[in-house]
Amino acid sequence: MRTVLMFTALAALLAYPAEISLGVQSAILPGMGQVAAGEGKITSLNTVKGLGIMAGFVFSLNGLVNAISSYDSYAEETRALEQDYENAAYKSDKDRLYERWDAAYQNSQDAKTVLIVFSLLTAAVYGYGVTDALLYTKVKEKKKEGQTSEKAVRPQLRLTRRSDRQGLEVLVGF
Repeated sequence: MRTVLMFTALAALLAYPAEISLGVQSAILPGMGQVAAGEGKITSLNTVKGLGIMAGFVFSLNGLVNAISSYDSYAEETRALEQDYENAAYKSDKDRLYERWDAAYQNSQDAKTVLIVFSLLTAAVYGYGVTDALLYTKVKEKKKEGQTSEKAVRPQLRLTRRSDRQGLEVLVGF
């Protein structure tokens, strides 16, 4: 996990021209920065990419939670059988408990392997989502209303006064 955080921090430092806000959004929920860059339009490549990253993160996080639960239950079963084995008085009981204990231990080790795989997968999807938002996802620049030059402006938040109305005009999407 430390490696993923270091890689993500390095990518943020290398991403000088990138939209840092997209990286922050993707750090909150992987894929959110890409969806924000695509302005939520399903036809936008950024939106589709963001939804795919979100789906992959949810899938891997679900697998991680299930793997933790399975590992904990098998580990508890292994501990209980070990204690029963130590307290058994007869050899026949010990033999029967040893077989169950061994099977529970194998299940515990298999669940630990699945736990490691889903931990790495979740970290990889998270790191990819943030890195992609920082390095490869760009926000389309919008033109102001009535602007005739080719210069485009970034989304912004500004106070406006039009004729007799006053208010806050928001030109950013999240």
